[in-house]
Amino acid sequence: MANTLAWGTLAIVACSALGAAQNPQLTVTPASALVDAPFHVAVRDVLPGARVRISAQRSDVQGRSWTAVGDYFADADGRVDLDVSPSLGGSYEGVSPHGLWCSALPVAPDKLAAYIAELPKHPELGTAPTLDASAVYTVTLTASIADKTVATATATRSYGAGLVAEEVTAAGGVRGVFYPAAARGPQGVPVIVLAGSGGGLPQTQAALLASHGYPTLAQGIFAYKDLPTTMRDIPLESFSAAAHWLKQRTGAHRVVVIGTSRGSEAAGLAARTSVSRRCSIRR
Repeated sequence: MANTLAWGTLAIVACSALGAAQNPQLTVTPASALVDAPFHVAVRDVLPGARVRISAQRSDVQGRSWTAVGDYFADADGRVDLDVSPSLGGSYEGVSPHGLWCSALPVAPDKLAAYIAELPKHPELGTAPTLDASAVYTVTLTASIADKTVATATATRSYGAGLVAEEVTAAGGVRGVFYPAAARGPQGVPVIVLAGSGGGLPQTQAALLASHGYPTLAQGIFAYKDLPTTMRDIPLESFSAAAHWLKQRTGAHRVVVIGTSRGSEAAGLAARTSVSRRCSIRR
């Protein structure tokens, strides 16, 4: 009788596990947000110990598909939680809550070495997706076990969807795009954002700051419109002129200047150097 009960209990447990594995759930939290929000990916109701592959795919403005992949073991409760579950392989390894967002590649993980080898000859291939600051990007996620899809989900992320950007051409060599602060919440200190050695405009950064309430000017230093084609002999007066324009546009008494990569050098020079000189920023 005891053996019969024991086998009955095991049968119930086994059936319960199989039943749970028939309806796996894949979720992303939050489902819709700015790009700097948490990207919490979780799978539940799979067999404990199962090896689960999760992929996340999104497109860039050029129409190229960028995909991140991770392999995980489900815990004793049949869950994979990227906040604590390490990736065993794929696009990244170890624990990374944003791993399926920041490790996206335009090729499969097993082709990464060949792709990187081609970059010196074809730098236009890039190592990060080119994104539109005003677009809403859909990320499609798929969970699979033994090459069989068991669950799917979608999420959206954006930098400044809904913001109306303004082209800026002002005296003193000011060229750029202005992003007014999002209507929700109080307005913060206005910001000037400078790009790095790639030139052009840091529009995604500017849009994200504006989305958080900081009116932001993405100012061109070089390689934008009629500005110099290289980062050399850049007039510091243009940063002062941009600050003056931004204060007039927003009614603020002060502005913040930040830069990415080599743009941080320009930001530092603009903050501490007299505007009567010219700087030479060399590679």
